[in-house]
This record gives sequence, structure tokens and C-alpha cells, in this order.
Amino acid sequence: MQRSNQVDVLKGIGIALVVLGHNWVTLQEKGAIFRLIYSFHMPLFFVISGIFIKEKENLRFFILNKASAILKPYFFISFSIGLVYLFSSNPLTIQGWLGILYAEGQSLTLDWMWFLPSLFISSVTAFLLIKKLILKSNTQILWPAWCFFSLIIGLQVNQYISTMAIGEISLREGHVSILLGWPFSIDLLPITTCCILSGYFLSQKIINHQNSLGKISIALFLFLTIYWLTSPSLDLNERIIKNPTAATMQAICGIYLMVCTATMLVKIKFLRVIFLHLGEASIFIYIFHFPIQATITFKILKIYPNHPFLGFIFGFLIGVIFPILIYKVVKKSRFFSAFLLPTKFQRLPCPCT
Repeated sequence: MQRSNQVDVLKGIGIALVVLGHNWVTLQEKGAIFRLIYSFHMPLFFVISGIFIKEKENLRFFILNKASAILKPYFFISFSIGLVYLFSSNPLTIQGWLGILYAEGQSLTLDWMWFLPSLFISSVTAFLLIKKLILKSNTQILWPAWCFFSLIIGLQVNQYISTMAIGEISLREGHVSILLGWPFSIDLLPITTCCILSGYFLSQKIINHQNSLGKISIALFLFLTIYWLTSPSLDLNERIIKNPTAATMQAICGIYLMVCTATMLVKIKFLRVIFLHLGEASIFIYIFHFPIQATITFKILKIYPNHPFLGFIFGFLIGVIFPILIYKVVKKSRFFSAFLLPTKFQRLPCPCT
């Protein structure tokens, strides 16, 4: 799959929405901004992941490349933070260390990192389905049925998981979390795989998308109408899917509107450059934005308690800019590049005899 500026801009939009959604002001108020962003922003990232799947790639190298790009930084940062806690008055417990391997939101001190292990296992699962089942059985034309079937299973699993007690985990002394899902969030696999399959089968349509004012108007009308009339809730990390049918429709509309937005932004040079930078550094923004944004937001709110909007804006901007700077520094460091940047694995050609 040839890389497309439009898709990379879409990735930049997605990561900007993640940072906005994790802003302390947004999380505290849980108002319109929170509910609108959370209605589609994580499914959007799984869809984007599906766009770049190459079905001709060797399975072994696909897994190695995904592990290098996703799991390597996840484990390096998670264990590094664990080592930092060793020098604090309240280090990680044994369960806290094991929680990093369990890799579900509530088992992590950095709970937003749940997405990386989930993205890895979902990408591998989707790749296996595409390569070993869908393409071999010549059922590509039935991909909507595959996605629908996967989604239905996922919603049933979510309903089952929400009624069972998986257990508690003590991450640090006095910090007890209730586990909401299975290791690597595999209970979300049917839902996340549905999103990745959709991205894969719609990849060419997304890459070559042309905006239509009529379709945008319909999608926006449906998106807002669903929000106002049904108030669906979608938070994969918290395993919250309220009003599943409405939540699914709203997510589809939201993702479509973001594809349209990317199509518009890619034509405006300075905005295209900004969002391409965001897309390129997306995993660094995802990993580092939360503590940076929270720190800045709290400092601004302490100085200007009656102006939460200032904390919101400056927290967001610095929460995006600093991780990009970290990314630029890491690229120039052999040591940190080895642990935080992907190593490209590929099949070597056979030597001539």
C-alpha cells in the first residue's frame, strides 16, 4: 500500500482528538466535547490501521514489524516508569509489574497505554482473517457480512464481560483497580477487528475519497441527531457501550466526517503540514501526551482558576508539541531509537549461486 497524505492527515486528526479527549477539563466536565470525541476516536484509529495492511506480506514479518512498532515502545516505557517508581515511596507491587504483561487498561499505571497492546493483537488477528480465511475462501465481496458478524459477537462479549467480576489488582500500595477486560484487551477483539477489516476493505475508497456536500450534510445531521436523541456512550477502555445500535451508527458517521475533514485539510498547505507532523509522531504523542498535558493544565488552572479554557488550550497545545519534540530527539539518538522506533523486518532475497 502506497502511503497517502490524506491518510496520514487523518491519523493526525485522530491523535489530536485523543489529546483533546484526555484533556483534564474535558474529562472532568464529560460534556458535549467528551461525548462527541469518544463516540468514534478510538474506532477511527483501528480503521486507519486496517488501511495499511498488505495482504501479500509474510505473516512472520508482519508480526515482527507490528511488535517492533507497537509493543516495543509500550514495554520500554511501561517498564521504565516501573523502574522510576522503585525510587519512590510507593513502588509498583508484584501485581503492578505483572499488570504490564496483562496489558489491560485497569492493570496499568499508565492506563491510556491499553490501546497499544490491543492494536497489536487486533492487527495480527485481522491480518490472519484476511490472509488465511477471507482471501482463501474468495469471500472478499462479503466483507460487510464479516464485519457485521464480528461486531455482533463483540457486542455480545461486551455485554457478558460487563456482568462478570474478573478480579482486582493492586498496582501500588493503596492503589487497587478492578479489572474490566481480558489480557491485551482480547475481549474487544471482535469489535476492534471489525474496525480494522473495514479499514482494509475500504482503503482505496478512503485514499481516493472526494467530498460530497450532500453526503457530508447527511452524515453530520445523523451524527448530531443520534447524539441529541439517544445519547449513546462508547468507551472501549472502560467497556462502556450504551445503546449499541446508535453508538455504532454515530461512530460510522463520525469516522466518515473525519475522512471528509482530512480530504479538505490535505488541500490547505499549512494545515496539511501540521497534521502530517502529528500523524508522523502519533505514537509518541499517544504515549507522552497525558502526563504533559495534565501537568500544564493543572498549573494554568492553579494560576487562573476561573478560566478553565486557558488550561484546556495550553494543556492541549503543549501536550501535542512536547511529544513531537521528544520524537525529533529520539530520531537522533541511536540508543532511544533502538527502543522506541520500529525496526523494519523484511525477507532477504536468496543469494545467487
